[in-house]
Amino acid sequence: MQSRPINRGFRAALAGVGVTLCISVATLLLAQSQVAAPEARTPPQGATKIEHALLQLIASAEQSLSAAKETARRYHFAMAEDRIKVAIHLQATATIDESLLRSLAFYGAQAVHWSQHLGVVWAKVPILRLRAMAEEVPEIEFIRLPARPVALSARG
Repeated sequence: MQSRPINRGFRAALAGVGVTLCISVATLLLAQSQVAAPEARTPPQGATKIEHALLQLIASAEQSLSAAKETARRYHFAMAEDRIKVAIHLQATATIDESLLRSLAFYGAQAVHWSQHLGVVWAKVPILRLRAMAEEVPEIEFIRLPARPVALSARG
């Protein structure tokens, strides 16, 4: 049986598929490594442990609850009564156990979900207790608003 030579166009297409496959695998590995080992999230020296947007909400709440509700509405924060949903990022050495959850509950935090792997506790916390909790619970690295899904625009 005689073999036929592969034409140049097919070789080029095959090489393109190989490059695309390599890029796809590299992208997946990079994404997996970022999930497997979260990046260090240490705030700059002298900065607070609380995200700026939450500090604005705390300042509004110190004026009045209605001012806090207006700030929450304007920025689309998930606020109910005097509580705000937050993501509490912990130090890399912290363990999420009953002791830590009790420490958070002391400040009125109601843990909704947690991930030891990510080092995050998602909780509903009274707005006016956020600052004290961040400063006094040594396991807390920083507190931010939880990530929200973003709708992709449909093309029509």
